[in-house]
Amino acid sequence: MILFQLLTALFLPWLLGVAWLRIGWPRTARGAGPLVLGYAYLLGTLATTFMMRLWDGIGLKQAFWPLAGLLLALTLLGFWVSRTKTRKDDGYVDNSAVHSWNSWQTGLFALLIALLAIRFVNLGLEILWRPLYPWDAWTTWAPRAQVWFALKELVPFVDSATWLHHPSRDIYTLPAWSYPETVSLIQLWISLALEQWDDSLINLPWLFCAAALGLAFYGQLRLWGLVPLASLLGTYLLLSLPLLNIHTALAGYADLWLAATYSLAGMAFLQWLRNGDPWQGGLALLLALACPFIKREGLIWMLTFLPPLLIACLPCRTRLLAGAGGVALLAIWYVSGGIRIGEFQLTPEVIQIPSLGHFEISLQGGWEPFQQNLLVLDNWHLLWYLAIPAMALSIPLMIARRQRLIGLTFIGSGLVVIFGTFFLTDNAAWAESYTSINRILLHWVPLLLFYVLVLLQACMLEPRRD
Repeated sequence: MILFQLLTALFLPWLLGVAWLRIGWPRTARGAGPLVLGYAYLLGTLATTFMMRLWDGIGLKQAFWPLAGLLLALTLLGFWVSRTKTRKDDGYVDNSAVHSWNSWQTGLFALLIALLAIRFVNLGLEILWRPLYPWDAWTTWAPRAQVWFALKELVPFVDSATWLHHPSRDIYTLPAWSYPETVSLIQLWISLALEQWDDSLINLPWLFCAAALGLAFYGQLRLWGLVPLASLLGTYLLLSLPLLNIHTALAGYADLWLAATYSLAGMAFLQWLRNGDPWQGGLALLLALACPFIKREGLIWMLTFLPPLLIACLPCRTRLLAGAGGVALLAIWYVSGGIRIGEFQLTPEVIQIPSLGHFEISLQGGWEPFQQNLLVLDNWHLLWYLAIPAMALSIPLMIARRQRLIGLTFIGSGLVVIFGTFFLTDNAAWAESYTSINRILLHWVPLLLFYVLVLLQACMLEPRRD
């Protein structure tokens, strides 16, 4: 019975996502199956945590079977709606059959699938055999979920001063009490299904999250026009990254969830820029808005969508006026000493946002930690030896077309976030101590790799057209 409940908790949110997302893609579209499966798990899991919040908001105790019944009803409704609405192909017909498959290509495709399957089995065993291990997992995310599981309600967590001055059985405290609740709710969901607390099984969703990222990554590459073997090679490059594997095996951190949410939002956003597909735009919007609910850094990543969105939507003259106005406002802000409203501060010396933190602004940090972590240590294999030259050599290609230039602006916004974090604030210590430098990069790397791969495809195809 426990096994059945565990499988229900793992697969029911996935099925919920499939039921609603299959409305958006015709079955003949390139990569539709993997794409729907990948996005479905992430959206279904996020929807489950949203339902748990609503359940608590109306005063009901957290209970697995009533919540599962609600999810099942929504799933059945989704399948019923999908039967009554069929989307046209919009030209995304799978033409992979026109590519002749040599025996070596078939063998390589099968080998890559086998290697990925073996790797995921190993990662799953790592999760099952290891107790809760990562620091943030057993100091922040899991303790909160464990309290909620014991009480069957989402009691609030506050700072230690508030807790000391208002002693109550209804409030609790943690050092990172203000962190978003989503990751803890994912662990709570599994615990409710098990009817017990299990330090290993609560982390199985991390394995599914990595698999969903890979499926959606492959599906988006196929939809972009890459052939199946090239798409699978790109997916293998992503899923074999050591740091991504570490965050899957040492489950419990929120970074893998934010990496999947932000990167899949970014891929859908690039697809929307390319062809105006409203379903891709909807996916990008939903997942971008979900980022702040996973980690506080998600708010900053969400803002990286604004520059390319403004460039895409505004006429050229309006963009120039907006740019000039932005420069003028920036100058006024700097001369006036910034903005201070209560606890909110945005000045040339300090950034303080209540939901994000307090940061001292000054030019600091250095390139040595980046050189070591990106090019010398084993965190990323040879990713940066591919990405840096590919981006540099593709600059003329990106400038040649407006859509690619907007995509470059999007990737550049991510670079600005990374530079600002590690070179303009006291968070430079995170890079110098090698603590968070790779975790921040992990949020952005799947999107960067996707953009590099589609640029490489364009480099190979455009000379042929000339």
